[in-house]
Amino acid sequence: MLKFQEESLRQSVNGALALRHQINQFLDAIFEKGITNICFLGIGGTYASAMQTVSHMKEFTSMEVFAENAAEYITTGNRRIMDGTLLIYSSVTGSTPEIVKAVEKAHAAHATILAFLDNPNPHLRELCELCISYPQNEQLKLFMAADRILFLRHEFDCYDDCYENFDCYLADALISVEQSLDSFAQEFAKKHCNDTLHYFVGAGNQWGSTYSYGMCYWEEMHWMQLRLYPPVNFSMERLKSFSRHSCHTLYQRRCQPSIVSSSSCFPSEDLCKLHDY
Repeated sequence: MLKFQEESLRQSVNGALALRHQINQFLDAIFEKGITNICFLGIGGTYASAMQTVSHMKEFTSMEVFAENAAEYITTGNRRIMDGTLLIYSSVTGSTPEIVKAVEKAHAAHATILAFLDNPNPHLRELCELCISYPQNEQLKLFMAADRILFLRHEFDCYDDCYENFDCYLADALISVEQSLDSFAQEFAKKHCNDTLHYFVGAGNQWGSTYSYGMCYWEEMHWMQLRLYPPVNFSMERLKSFSRHSCHTLYQRRCQPSIVSSSSCFPSEDLCKLHDY
């Protein structure tokens, strides 16, 4: 396994989980004052994480919650971001121009801002009500905030049990997943490293993962050509341009297979037959 440090990963995940007290203390106070809606802001990979979090919350809550692309927000605006909005975002560098401008704009609109900054930017710190600086674990930090809000709204009754299990088992479970899938990952990489074009298909809470993996890893890091499709745009008409040499990766939740099959013109198992993985 390349650059895999088991104890470092364990400490990283458990350290992120330990942020929960600080997150909860802030959100409990904000919730008591009143929240009109929730916006998860991002761009690129952080926008993908925002989409995943929103998809998760939509399954449980009747509250308005949405993901906002920072570049679109500074260009066209969004009148839903206002006084009463809780805006949550994550940034690794804290210096992405679109994020900085978007946070400035949201601050001017009197939104309440919670920031997760791996590298704290002094300017961004001044624009938010709470800034938590802790590296990596982006999705976990966003999901902890989302789940606390669901808990406060009595829409996530298993919150305590869920996070008790996370505290006990999540770090080791993630380590186990990396170790058990390494041989598959190596085989997959060898088989597809020279693909001329690869299709990635995902839906629901998997669309953010699909977007992130394709855009951040294949396209940005490896300069490999790809196409990203949610199943609603991946119909039988597109299959006409495919051959048995076409390469596809399908993201699908085991507990929710109908998302793919009901959103497209063919059963998901037929798509899986197009390739070996």
